Amino acid sequence: MGELEYLGRSDFQVKLRGQRIELGEIESVLHTAPGVVAAAVMVRDDRLVAYVSGLADADVSQVREYAGRRLAPYMVPDTFVVLDDMPRGTSGKIDRKALPAPDLGTREVVVPASDTEHLIVEIVADVLDQPADRVSVTDSFFEIGGHSLSATRVAARISHTFSVSFTVRELFDAPSVRAMAGWVGERLEGHPVAVLPDPGSIPRPSRLPLSAAQQRMWFINQFDPSSPAYNNPFAMRLHGRLDTVALRAALADVITRHEVLRTRYPQDLDGRPWQDIVPADEVTVDQWWRADDVETLTATGFDVTRDLPIRAAIGTESDDHVLVVVLHHIAADGESLRPLVDDLLHAYAARSAGCAPERPPLGVQYADIALWQERVLGSVEDPDSELGRRARWWREQLADLPDVLELPTDRPRPPVASHRGAVAEFDVPEELASAIDGFARRHGVTVFMVLHAAVAVVLSRLAGSTDIALATPVAGRGRAELDALVGMFVNTVVLRTQVDPGAAFADVIGQVRDTDLDAFAAADVPFEHLVDVLAPTRSEAFAPLAQVMLTLEQSAVGAISVPGLTVTPVDAGVPAARFDLMIGMTAMRDTAGDLSGLSGRIVYATDLFEDRTVRRLGARIVDVLTTGLADDTVVVGDIDLTDATERAAIADWSRGAVVGLGWGGRSVGSVVAERVGLSGSQVAVWCGDRVVSYGEFGGLVAGVARGLLGLGVGVDSAVGVVMSRSLELLVAVHAVVVVGGRYVPVEVDAPVERVGYMLSTAGVGVVLTRVGEGVVVPAGVERVVVDCGVGSGVSADVGAVELGGVVDEVGVLSPLVGVYTLFTSGSTGRPKGVTVSQGAVVNRLGWMQSLFPIAGDDVVLWKTPVSFDVSVWELFWPLMVGASVVVAEPGGHRDPWYVASVVERFGVSVCHFVPSMLSVFVDALGGSGGGGSVGGGLGSLRQVFCSGEALGVAGVEGLRGLVPGVRVVNLYGPTEAAVDVTWYVVSGGEVVVPIGRAVPNVSVWVLDSRLRPVPVGVVGELYLGGVQVARGYVNHPRFCAASNVGWSSGPRPA
Repeated sequence: MGELEYLGRSDFQVKLRGQRIELGEIESVLHTAPGVVAAAVMVRDDRLVAYVSGLADADVSQVREYAGRRLAPYMVPDTFVVLDDMPRGTSGKIDRKALPAPDLGTREVVVPASDTEHLIVEIVADVLDQPADRVSVTDSFFEIGGHSLSATRVAARISHTFSVSFTVRELFDAPSVRAMAGWVGERLEGHPVAVLPDPGSIPRPSRLPLSAAQQRMWFINQFDPSSPAYNNPFAMRLHGRLDTVALRAALADVITRHEVLRTRYPQDLDGRPWQDIVPADEVTVDQWWRADDVETLTATGFDVTRDLPIRAAIGTESDDHVLVVVLHHIAADGESLRPLVDDLLHAYAARSAGCAPERPPLGVQYADIALWQERVLGSVEDPDSELGRRARWWREQLADLPDVLELPTDRPRPPVASHRGAVAEFDVPEELASAIDGFARRHGVTVFMVLHAAVAVVLSRLAGSTDIALATPVAGRGRAELDALVGMFVNTVVLRTQVDPGAAFADVIGQVRDTDLDAFAAADVPFEHLVDVLAPTRSEAFAPLAQVMLTLEQSAVGAISVPGLTVTPVDAGVPAARFDLMIGMTAMRDTAGDLSGLSGRIVYATDLFEDRTVRRLGARIVDVLTTGLADDTVVVGDIDLTDATERAAIADWSRGAVVGLGWGGRSVGSVVAERVGLSGSQVAVWCGDRVVSYGEFGGLVAGVARGLLGLGVGVDSAVGVVMSRSLELLVAVHAVVVVGGRYVPVEVDAPVERVGYMLSTAGVGVVLTRVGEGVVVPAGVERVVVDCGVGSGVSADVGAVELGGVVDEVGVLSPLVGVYTLFTSGSTGRPKGVTVSQGAVVNRLGWMQSLFPIAGDDVVLWKTPVSFDVSVWELFWPLMVGASVVVAEPGGHRDPWYVASVVERFGVSVCHFVPSMLSVFVDALGGSGGGGSVGGGLGSLRQVFCSGEALGVAGVEGLRGLVPGVRVVNLYGPTEAAVDVTWYVVSGGEVVVPIGRAVPNVSVWVLDSRLRPVPVGVVGELYLGGVQVARGYVNHPRFCAASNVGWSSGPRPA
């Protein structure tokens, strides 16, 4: 038995800030809250307002918390109004129109009610840099400016203060101070408190080991000390009167204050690196100051075994000075710049006044923290330690992660990354930044999570992959005493998301939320350890585990004043590209903690990308955010990533010209018969020493055709053709086609079982074979032997008449009548027979003659096995225009020297090569062996067509070295279409030879899994449309249904 739950009237449903909200559902929850007698919820000024009676004002916070535990964050009322009694109408129902307007002008601050709440308020206020008296214990941490990185700091400080394991996930589940305090109280009740050692309390060994993060930096540095890839530069414009001597002294003070800035990392006799802290009085200015080296300062690497990890110099820019400081990543992360600059400016103010800086000494140094972390967290090798448990989660989370995210690039990835970078910036509209902030607060997520979801969607669509891994830095500075330190605390965390293209944007954000919370909770596991244990493919071409990094900086540092100077941060130069893409977002917040602006900056690898490509990436991120936040139910796979210009270009490339071709409406057999009548005495076929005129060829075809008609072969009858390449095979194919049948070619050496399967599947009733070739045919199938021996033909005039008579007897054939049924290779199962129609073949041959015309003086080499569809144009095209066909001997297509001899002997002007055979041909003839001077013998070649495999540049260049001026055309097409559906003339200079664009009267769309055209450069599946698409799979309706989609190239892709 089912149950109905009454939530409220449908007219009480509202849409607020993109969410559909049932006001009755909220009222139902409020009615059950302790002390509430009556409740009503309304929307006023885009805010949810709850009216309650039966409460004292002091009880409002309890009701708010009660609602927060039972409702989605976006359904918790923004404002509560306490009434003595609800206004009611004559029916006794609440008179909603009489409810008073709330006072929305002031924000209620609920003060702490316990010592635990007081401590947590101080932690939150310190991390968010807000006055403690402005933090309400009922406010959500994320509504007052909190974000993912600050959440990790708050969680770490709560864990330290109360000696509990309070993670980021706990903070998200209990985001108010009161909720956090309640969680802490529950954990402390009845549980012993674990006392952790303080940083600095652990004795230092004689040789200090490197931290895990430093060890990776050390190994990378030793591989190439000259590389600037892990330089961490910053620059400041100094406007005003600069005291250079004081500035240099202030820098020396900073180096003295922070041990890590005067530490080198040599290795002991066993090859292990250690921290060699240089005493402050032994550090000289020349070890870190570069007087005239500003231009190359950021581009020069460090040898960390010998050099101090800091360098500085002063340059001039207009009337200002520019201080450039470069730190190696082994000694400082991005978060180190704030304490370093603060110490530097404080020291400069003192030195410029003629005295030494006076600051309390640091309680701990970086080396102490590295020892403390190892003691507290344990070893990743210990499965029972905290770090060991988190490492086990990471191993499961990142198992089977793809080695590389294959994004479309402007250049092939080099075998060794240069780490050269450039910057592309993009803006986020102000209204979009506000929408991101509001959405995050209503849904219990952070701005970072919303951005992460949008970036994951864009990368998934561009890479054609659902498995998206992003790297992001985690500061690793949870404890308060770490804020003042310079050091390498940051850890890289890999955020792995499965992006379902059929999911709603809100669902992707929900998944991202879970992913990020779990990852941040396990962020202490060193990235280097994960690389070691997961053992991804190690390459100098790309970063391990993730090739795209996403960061969110919460505020940009503005101008700072010190005596006599205004100090403004400036760009320190072109950054190194340690990842393929480093997508950095900067969030600006106002005094109320609201997001007031958002800007993007992408550092990209110039090895791979052009500026325009990366700027378009930034625009796509904005597009996804705009569309997804306007309606978070939108399916992410349906969000359009192309602009109008790109859509128009894609449509132009994908649609072949709609034109009438010379043989439109005709059948292949009728065109050949007409040409036989026009070119009767000219050479039609060369087969060894045999020369066959057009007239004789027409007579031979007519003779076999009459025999087929006598056996009942007619329109769309399937006729097997099982014989080796020969004149007989050519005649047999033409005879089947001229009577309206479809030929089914089978290789003579095919296994008997395969022959039987193919003939029965295609519905073959008659098989044509050749004298001397024993072919076993299934029972019930008629076998006809074709013999074109000398003397079996007729004169030119008679042959033309006879063939014309057959055509007249058959009559006009529909374009839908089949020409052939070819079988696929069966690599994915049993071979499938594909039938291609007259209209498709005529279009295929018509555009080839239109784009690459041949005439009566051309000689075409037929060397492709008849079971491959490339042979179709070799068999028919030349005989439709009066050219000659040279029949290669069986197996001859595999011998490059034989092919060359045929080209030279018969003056072949047109031929086809599978690209791998072209390479063999070029290598053989371009080498020393073989047959003397080859170039002259190939001089008749005018056009070479390639298809069947990817065409490499080397093969084309090699052929043109042998035959200068030869036109090389790259063709592409599946068996399920009439041979080829795209074409590209290789002009020279290509890095990769493309397959080109759609041929006339054919459409070639690259679509994603949701049948939407992919952006330029993105991998997708090829969908064909137009006249050349095959009729279908023979006797396989299920395959036909799966392979044919009802899609129009009109509105949907637009």
